Parts: sequence; C-alpha cells; structure tokens
Amino acid sequence: MQCGQYEKLFKDSTLLQPDEYIFLYTNNDSIVQRNKTRGKELSKLWIDTSFTDYQNEFYETVSKKIPNSRRISTAGKDKIYVSKIIAQILNVQELTDRNI
Repeated sequence: MQCGQYEKLFKDSTLLQPDEYIFLYTNNDSIVQRNKTRGKELSKLWIDTSFTDYQNEFYETVSKKIPNSRRISTAGKDKIYVSKIIAQILNVQELTDRNI
C-alpha cells in the first residue's frame, strides 16, 4: 500500500478516528541490541539498516500529515520508560510491567 493510500484511509470520514496516533521509531543499533535479547531473533531483513531507515522515513512522512500524531523515539529506552510516555500522552494511569 502506497503512502497516498494511507492518506485516503486517514481522511475517510466513515472510519472511526483515534484521538491520538503514536508512532514509535528507533535506530538500527537499538534494533540489533533488542534482537539479541529475544527468545527468537528476527530475520536479517527486519534488522537491515536500509529497511529501518525506510521505515522511519515512512512513519515520519505519514505522521506529519496526520493531526494529533506524535513520534516517540525508543532508541536506548526500555519498555517501561516508553510506556510511561504513552500513558502520559493518553492521560491514562501509568502502566506496570505486568500490563505490557
């Protein structure tokens, strides 16, 4: 699906729209590091630098065109830290490790 098709979906008034869009992104070093801690490692395709760069560029482009969207870098941050940021944005009770 091309970026223009995503734009159509976001502008489609027949679809429910969320109050906030949150796009998480990171750098390739963080992806490689996280991949080493997984029980099952991701394939090389998912941790390829060119794919990461393309994905981050895509989310940046899309998020600029969507009202109420935010981009959060997860580079070097643990899931609790990022969850606290998201909880603050959404104005919900802070999440605990067992909720994630």
